[in-house]
Parts: sequence; C-alpha cells; structure tokens
Amino acid sequence: MDFRTDYLDIYSKNNEFKDLISSYIEPFDSEKIVFVCVGSMRAFGDSVAPRIGSRLVELGVKNIYGTEDNPVHAKNLHEIIDYINENHIDSFIVAIDACLARHKSNVGKVIVTNSPLKAGEGVGKILPEIGDVTVACMVDLLENYIGNCIERYNAFQRIDKYLVHKFVNYVSSGIYNSINSRELCIA
Repeated sequence: MDFRTDYLDIYSKNNEFKDLISSYIEPFDSEKIVFVCVGSMRAFGDSVAPRIGSRLVELGVKNIYGTEDNPVHAKNLHEIIDYINENHIDSFIVAIDACLARHKSNVGKVIVTNSPLKAGEGVGKILPEIGDVTVACMVDLLENYIGNCIERYNAFQRIDKYLVHKFVNYVSSGIYNSINSRELCIA
C-alpha cells in the first residue's frame, strides 16, 4: 500500500469522515478491526481519544481499547500492545490520538494516515508505535507547548472544550457509520 495522508476539517459533513475512514478500513473484516484510543483524562486536550473510545463503546462498536474509565496512555501502552498482539491475531489497528498542529490552519482538522501512531511525540515522549492507520485530532498549536512541564500541562487544560466535543462527535459518528454501513451490506 502506498503512503497516504488525508486532512479533513471537523466542520465538514460527517459523511466525509465516514467515507474517508471507510476507504482505509474497507479491505478488512469488521471483526478484525481494533480501535486504540490513546490519551489521558488528566488533561482536557489529551482526553479526546478516550472520549471517542467511550462514545464508540456506547454506540456498540467492538474491539475498543482506551476509554474515559480505562484509558490507554504512556504508562500502559506497552501492556495494551502486548494484549492486542496476543488476543487479536492478524488484526487491523486504527490508533486515535490528539495531536498538536505545526500550523494554525490545521487546528480543528483530523489527519488520517496509513502509518502507525507515534504517541507522545508532540510532547517529547518516546513510546512504541501502534496502528496500521492513525487518526489524529489536531487540538491546538504546537508553539503553545514550548516551555516547562507545568506550562505545557496548563496549555493542554486551556484547549477549547467545544473543539474537543466536536472531535468526539465527528470521529465517533464517522467510525460508527462506517462500521454500521459495512455490516448492513453484509447482512
């Protein structure tokens, strides 16, 4: 598969994201698709993916790792990867995370790419890569996170709450509709 990256504005129609994510996961059996939503509930901006994971569980999507109650984060990512490798053999992993944009025009966009997620990269953490496809929600501008740990943490707390909720609804409904339309076609 050739390297591919797509950008969508979260203010575009929901069916655009559904169609986009469908184009990435279409060749794979729904039962083999695993969603790993990486983030922490300790900082609002970093909670996008666990919130998406919780919403997907509420909608009945299967194979979700990383929710508000049970987040996947830096301290347990290795363990989750090992668990998935043991329990979801030949799976296709979609990794979801918040990320920081290098350009202001990209804040509020979703990036989808057929490469692994490099969680923590924006804040200088070195963690294992995960995923066949990455869905990255650009929650803020990288330049707002220059400084010490406390300054970066405070910046992540100030992220626009409406933007976070918009990401949660946009991504979770797009994934749900993509999976649901596939199952309707099979039935």
